[in-house]
Amino acid sequence: MESRIIKILAIDDNPDNLITIQALVNEVYPNVTVFKALSGKQGLEIATKENPDVILLDLIMPGMDGFEVCRKLKADKTLREVPVIVITAIKGDKDIRIKALESGAEAFLAKPIDESELTAQIRAMVKIRTAYLDRNDENIRLSAIVEERTQELKKTHTATLNLLEDLKNENEARKRTEEALRESEEKFREMANLLPQMVFELDIHGDVTYVNEQAYSMLGYNNDLLVWIL
Repeated sequence: MESRIIKILAIDDNPDNLITIQALVNEVYPNVTVFKALSGKQGLEIATKENPDVILLDLIMPGMDGFEVCRKLKADKTLREVPVIVITAIKGDKDIRIKALESGAEAFLAKPIDESELTAQIRAMVKIRTAYLDRNDENIRLSAIVEERTQELKKTHTATLNLLEDLKNENEARKRTEEALRESEEKFREMANLLPQMVFELDIHGDVTYVNEQAYSMLGYNNDLLVWIL
C-alpha cells in the first residue's frame, strides 16, 4: 500500500456487512482508515467530507440505491475520480453489472466477499487513485509554472510598453526642443536682419553658417555665396 494514509469508505445498509468489511480490510491493511455509512445519503455526506481513496458500495439499499449513489459520486467534480467497487449478492447478473458500469463503477465484488479478491481490488483501485492524484498534482505544478511564466511575460510586456512610452515621450520632447531651437534661430535671424551692422553666425567648428542682409548689402554678395566664401 501507499506510504500515505489510505481512506476507504464502505456504504451498506447492513451493519454486519460493514463490520465484516472493516475487519477484512484492517486485517490486511491495518493502517487503512475505514469509514462506514448505513445509507446512500450518509455515504455521500462522508465522501464529500473525507474524499476517500476507494469506495465500497452495496447496490441494493432502501431509499437511495447504489446505482444512484454511484451516479451522484461521478457527477461531483471532486469525487468523480474516486474509484468505486460495487458489491452485489448476484455474482453473475449481467444486467446489474452493465447498469453499474453505466453508473460509473470501476470494479465489482460478489457477496460473500472473498478476502483475497477484496485485497486485490483495493490494491488495484488505490493504484488508480494514486495515478489520478499524481496527475492532478502535476497539473497543479504545471499550472503554477504557467502562471509564473505568464506573470513574468506580463511584467516584461509592461516594461516594454513603458520603455516604448518613454522613448515616445523622449522623441516628442526632442521634437519640441528642435522646434523651439528652429523658432529661436528664425527670430535671431529676423532681428539680425534689422541691425545696421554686419552679423555672422558660426557653428562649433568656426564655420560661417549665416550672415545677415546688412553684410550682403555691404559686401555685395548674396547670402548663400557670402556664406560659402567666408
